[in-house]
Amino acid sequence: MNRFTQLCTLIVFSSIFSTNSKSIAQTSNEIQRVRLDFSTPTGFTRHLLLAFTPNNAATDGFDYGYDALTADELPNDMFWIIEGAHYVIQGVGAYDNTKSYPLSVSITDACAITISLNSLENFDTEIDVFIYDSVLDTHERINVGGFDVMLESALYPDRFYIAFSDNSTLSLTDTKIDTLDQVSYLTESNEIYIKSEAIHDIETVHLINILGQTVLSWRKNEYYSSGSKIKIPVGEIPKGTYIIKVETSNSTINKTVIIDS
Repeated sequence: MNRFTQLCTLIVFSSIFSTNSKSIAQTSNEIQRVRLDFSTPTGFTRHLLLAFTPNNAATDGFDYGYDALTADELPNDMFWIIEGAHYVIQGVGAYDNTKSYPLSVSITDACAITISLNSLENFDTEIDVFIYDSVLDTHERINVGGFDVMLESALYPDRFYIAFSDNSTLSLTDTKIDTLDQVSYLTESNEIYIKSEAIHDIETVHLINILGQTVLSWRKNEYYSSGSKIKIPVGEIPKGTYIIKVETSNSTINKTVIIDS
């Protein structure tokens, strides 16, 4: 598809969700809209739209008249992916707070990004909107304030999702280790240091890079622990931001550390 066709498609398809189009069964005010903003420090903002059709006129796949292709793509950008193509508007079926939709993020120059809620339209009551980070296994509500994260240059096709409930199967409030007193990286000795009064409930520790790749993992008895402390030798690894993922039998806790030497 050439650029001219993409631009025409975007204009036509966008109008469907902006006016009372007669080309679809339901009127515009029946479509429930979730408008998102993706922004970077350069001042660029990408506007995305997720549109719910109450009578399931649209699906999670491509639907002519409901989905709008991205006309242009910038070095740092975000979009919906439908059948391998990039879209700025995705029409789906009726609103269901148990469903989530992937947001594909493309980063050429490492930077901090923000994903925020611009507006909600045609909902009888305000709904909760979350960004699910599949690497951290966290849900962050963006109704007030945005989701901020630092990303390295890479394509993130399935790390971030728009969700409408905090349906994480791992509850931090149910675990004996609902907090870790301290998690840090000891630069001089190249060790992960964890302190917790419930240290014996920890089953596995993972070191994950910013791309979501597991660099190293340790099971219980594969690291040294004394009292309420754990020290894990890491060795030489590249500088950067890492996530220490601590797992118990019924929870997961993540801490971000920076390794700079």
